[in-house]
Amino acid sequence: MIVDLAAVVAQVESGGDLHAIRFEPAVYQRTSHGPLATLINIKTMNRCSDGTAAMIYSTSWGRFQVMGFNLYGPLGLMRGVVDYLNDADLQAQSFQRFCEFNRCQLAPADLDNVGRLSAFAALYNGPGNVADYVSRLIAARDRLRAGAPA
Repeated sequence: MIVDLAAVVAQVESGGDLHAIRFEPAVYQRTSHGPLATLINIKTMNRCSDGTAAMIYSTSWGRFQVMGFNLYGPLGLMRGVVDYLNDADLQAQSFQRFCEFNRCQLAPADLDNVGRLSAFAALYNGPGNVADYVSRLIAARDRLRAGAPA
């Protein structure tokens, strides 16, 4: 079975749950220093207050757990988070755009290359614990390849 990066990341990040959300308090504490244009975009697309925009900015969304600051910043999401959470295709497109924007696309064969997985992990999940994230990617990859429930 051919397994791609999107399937692996979706399993690691949310167990494939289209509606998953995860608030990141440490990001929220820094929101006042976030790009004003991104926060304005969040407020406009979600018709919300400054506080709610800061929460959206500081939360990861959907199957791939893409951060709000990425969705409404470089990825240019022009819909509200409720629409985003209900649209599997939009989530897949956002993940693909994130990988393209950050030049971290991996082909299925790259999923066997620990160096490439490590570079991806550092970009996608942050540099804090790359080895742990790579281990989780490999475990999900192996379960998906075996056809086992993730």
